Amino acid sequence: MIIFHGSEHIIQKPLYEVKNKYNDFGVGFYCTQDIELAKEWACSENNDGYVNIYDIDLTGLTILDLSDSNYTILHWLTILIQNRVFRTAGAIAVAAKKYLTDNFNVDINAYDIIIGYRADNSNFSYAKDFLNNTTSVNKLAASVKSEKQFVLKSEKAFDQLHFIGTGSIPKDKYFKLKMSRDRDSRVKYLNSQEEYNPTDLFISGIIQQEIKSDDPRIHKL
Repeated sequence: MIIFHGSEHIIQKPLYEVKNKYNDFGVGFYCTQDIELAKEWACSENNDGYVNIYDIDLTGLTILDLSDSNYTILHWLTILIQNRVFRTAGAIAVAAKKYLTDNFNVDINAYDIIIGYRADNSNFSYAKDFLNNTTSVNKLAASVKSEKQFVLKSEKAFDQLHFIGTGSIPKDKYFKLKMSRDRDSRVKYLNSQEEYNPTDLFISGIIQQEIKSDDPRIHKL
């Protein structure tokens, strides 16, 4: 499989020992199967970037794909709250974190690779809204599913990754595209917040009704 990593640097050999535990899925090397997304992720406001291109041999690797039918958006969120710092306040957010951890937890350490949605700035704010009971799981799911990442988690996965090449990415084009994507996402989300749907599920209702991971109302989102 060909995967891409956007960065301000050329990275021929990612190092398994380099650790930043406060990423979406904890320690790992974060890539994507979408080269256009990688180009956007490569650039900052002030610096051009690079798309690093790799081939990974998936033979013998265990893969957790959070977008398949065995998992829900709440499994993704539960992993996120265990790895990212959520500055939420109030009893409902505390109860939400506990309920999700008790009922939607996934042992990500059992896998070599994780495929899942990306919590960029806008998606992260939608997740906080859900924990604070100000948006529904329906609107959360509709808002965060536009970007997926492919994350190498184990030393075995790193060993089966091979650098192919790189390409220079101009910030003048792709940073603007990244900001435009974020702006469009926020506008769509804010518009959806104005639409009332009596069937939407909020975290308070999920807790009160003791909705579990096999509930079809969650799986259809």
